Amino acid sequence: MAGAAFLGALLAGAAVFALGRRRGRIAPTRLVLAGVAVGYVLLSTTSFVQLWATPTELRTVRFWMLGSVAGAQWNQIPVVAAVVLVCTALLTGSVIAVVGSIGFVGLMIPHLVRLTTGSDHRRLLPLTALLGAVYLVLVDLLSRTVIRPSELPLGILTALLGAPFFLWLLRRNTMMDTA
Repeated sequence: MAGAAFLGALLAGAAVFALGRRRGRIAPTRLVLAGVAVGYVLLSTTSFVQLWATPTELRTVRFWMLGSVAGAQWNQIPVVAAVVLVCTALLTGSVIAVVGSIGFVGLMIPHLVRLTTGSDHRRLLPLTALLGAVYLVLVDLLSRTVIRPSELPLGILTALLGAPFFLWLLRRNTMMDTA
């Protein structure tokens, strides 16, 4: 069932993007409308299939569709972990292939958030993602305006800000080790 759901999600996504194109370009309004239309077609298909299910099958499917970790098994973790690692590597590689390497964002921001909010991951992870995005937008804005009309590569500014931060962090940790 999980494999079929994954394949269905890939096909649905491909259909939405294919229908969302106009003259080879993705039109935002068209993309949203395509998503709504594909969503309703798949919802009606799922509802039709459920009409023929036995009460036990229907309960199982409905419970799965509403989401629960109750049916998750420990032996499923290696497969999920492998898929997440591969998708994460592909995502990172794809982004770097398009924008190039922008250093220090993923290294500096988590440390900065941890220093200011503590190490509770319930706050650390979402705040790191949010602050990382805001930081990158601000650095991008600065890189486009500091030597107008030219533009500085982002990596220059993130390194200029990130390297001193790491030197400070290293010095701070060294001083804490000797105390």
